[in-house]
Amino acid sequence: MSKLLEWKFDVINDSLDKLFVLVEKNEHPRMLDDLNAFVKKTGKLELEDSSFMSINDWFDYLSPETLKSFKRTMYEKRRKKIRLKHETQVALQTLKEVLKLKSVNDVILYLLDIYNEGSEIGGPRPYVHTMSESLYDKFDEPILPLYPRARVAMCS
Repeated sequence: MSKLLEWKFDVINDSLDKLFVLVEKNEHPRMLDDLNAFVKKTGKLELEDSSFMSINDWFDYLSPETLKSFKRTMYEKRRKKIRLKHETQVALQTLKEVLKLKSVNDVILYLLDIYNEGSEIGGPRPYVHTMSESLYDKFDEPILPLYPRARVAMCS
């Protein structure tokens, strides 16, 4: 199966609950039975090449109202997912450059170290074990670098 089809199925699977609601509301009960058969035990639409054509055909039989509403749901979920991933990646990349770390993975470990420094072992927040040597201890700053104005605002 092509990467594009897999991506489309991922977006559909993320919106599957909404699809069930729409099919139950707008379609013949047989369509809901078909959808249940496609989803099976995994809770996701099957991705095998052999079953793709029948799922594809099944979508062709949905009413325009169901399809339009479901496409809108998929579009909104996809946009939120991509925006979140992009913003997170930009933030991690920026921290990597500011802290002069080798990789984004090191940034994540550093953030976990900061999280751990702010929590006591056995305290209300879970302590996350990262590594024997803390990346957090390698820096002079006890917290993430902030602009001078932000530090003053936080202190007052």
